[in-house]
Amino acid sequence: MQLQALGPDHPDTLAALQLVGTALAYEHRYQEAAKLFHDAIENQGKAGGKDDFHVWYSFACVASAANRHEEAIRYLREAVHRGYNDGNGLMTDDDLRGLRHNSDFQTLAATLNRTSATTQSR
Repeated sequence: MQLQALGPDHPDTLAALQLVGTALAYEHRYQEAAKLFHDAIENQGKAGGKDDFHVWYSFACVASAANRHEEAIRYLREAVHRGYNDGNGLMTDDDLRGLRHNSDFQTLAATLNRTSATTQSR
């Protein structure tokens, strides 16, 4: 596996784990996918670059589908920290529908929408 070849700190390792986790999620193996993501993050810290928000967003989607809402919110916050900025996308993404009534999720989406509106008005 790529983890052994590149090591846990290589930037491509996180992306490879994302692909495996996403494949598990497509097979409706949400708990396994969420555990893979959780373990990967715990074992390698917050590896990756500033522009890898899509990986963290994918982690959030799988955690949400697995009803691991606290993890999903943490992953979404990390995605935002790394550059994700689409509050409307959060609210309409079917993969995140289980979070729509979560107050932390609503606050995150509202903050992104305000930031986006401020940026667009400049």
